[in-house]
Amino acid sequence: MHRNAAFKLSLTVGQPRKVATLTMAKFWVFTCLLVSSGMADPSMSISKNILEKYDEGLRPRCNGTVRVTFDIAVRQIIELDEPKQIVKLNLWIRMKWNDCRLHWNADDYGGMESIVIPASRIWVPDMTLYDRVSRGFEEIGGIRAVVQSDGSVVHNFPALIESSCKMNVKYFPFDRQECKLIFSSWVHDGLQIDVVNKNPQADLSNMATNVEWNVVNVPAVRHVVKYDCCVAPYPDVTYYVELQRKSMYYIFQIIVPCSLISALGILSFILPPESGEKVSVGVTILLSQAVFLMLIGDLLPPSSETLPLIAIYFDFSMVLVGFACLTAVVTLNTFHRKDEDIPNWIRFLSFRILSKIVFVNANSKGVGVSSAAYNNSRIAPFKHGIIKTNKTADVTETGIKSDDAAGATSNSSNNNGNKMPPSGAERHELPSQEWRMLALIIDRVGLALYIVTYFLGTVAFALLFALQ
Repeated sequence: MHRNAAFKLSLTVGQPRKVATLTMAKFWVFTCLLVSSGMADPSMSISKNILEKYDEGLRPRCNGTVRVTFDIAVRQIIELDEPKQIVKLNLWIRMKWNDCRLHWNADDYGGMESIVIPASRIWVPDMTLYDRVSRGFEEIGGIRAVVQSDGSVVHNFPALIESSCKMNVKYFPFDRQECKLIFSSWVHDGLQIDVVNKNPQADLSNMATNVEWNVVNVPAVRHVVKYDCCVAPYPDVTYYVELQRKSMYYIFQIIVPCSLISALGILSFILPPESGEKVSVGVTILLSQAVFLMLIGDLLPPSSETLPLIAIYFDFSMVLVGFACLTAVVTLNTFHRKDEDIPNWIRFLSFRILSKIVFVNANSKGVGVSSAAYNNSRIAPFKHGIIKTNKTADVTETGIKSDDAAGATSNSSNNNGNKMPPSGAERHELPSQEWRMLALIIDRVGLALYIVTYFLGTVAFALLFALQ
């Protein structure tokens, strides 16, 4: 009985040991299964075999020249900095080449024909954007590449690039820009790496919309260039990014306001000289146009090769407004003259010729003295440019009846038809009324020149923009 109890006790004590041993065995079996399953993965075996003695720093020398097929997809036009002449793009770079050191027999690895490995572990062509103004493709090391069993390598990766772009802003804001993106190997010449474009133009199917620019077309052209430094040629693939500006914003924010401000220059001619605001209106308009011209200058590159037509148009408008200010000054100076007579040649040119051109009737509005107040023989030195009418009173330019003229008329009628010469007040008033009439004619001539020049200039610039 004691033996049975001891036997049962030994079984009870030895049972935990067997459980622990069985658990340990299961753990090792599971570990072996994991290891065996990992070793059974063909991609791991392929990567280990082809990269065991592979040097990613050496160019493949299978057939002498490595042929690199290059292509890009334009994802987004981020910015076109016109003052700095820099374009910033988001591109998808697509390259393909053959590396004979990376081939394997797919039948030996369960029919696996391609694997994905980090690009930093294989040789990658040193494709460089020639006119870049920032970092290149240094970030591609973290992007994976697809390696096929025949040694072909497909490497697609995104890139944010900044390149110089020569701007031609002659037709701003209706301009069309072309930015060149030149891709080629920086170290290897054409005898070592031959770069060719895959498609005749870049892929635009996945491009995001830009608020200011439309991408019209991005053709690709392959060039072979020989530089002075080297004997061997250097092939490159050049993409011409053709951009069309969306001009609606600039039309309503710059062109239309400037045109309206220029048209307001007519107000300086319409205002009467007595208001005292003719010159101040012109100066205010001139300052407003100067502000618009400064705004345009901030948007455009400081280049003397091509002058924007819109800037020339703004200068043209400022010259017109300056002419309006000058005309206002001359008009005011003429209007307030009193004590001197108008020279005969000016009187003839103004009252006989210019007055008819600008539709001013100088024979009915010239002065404020009636011809019935004196006979022609006695007042000949004073009657040049005088209104000749049979009315008893005449109206001056400002519409006020001359009391002296009315008095002279009544006196002449009371003297039994005897014609009396003009009094001292009448003689003082005659030159003043002539100068006022001359000021009116000058103002009207300036207004006519302003309107005709403004209209013809605006139409000419509109045709230049339309025919570009």
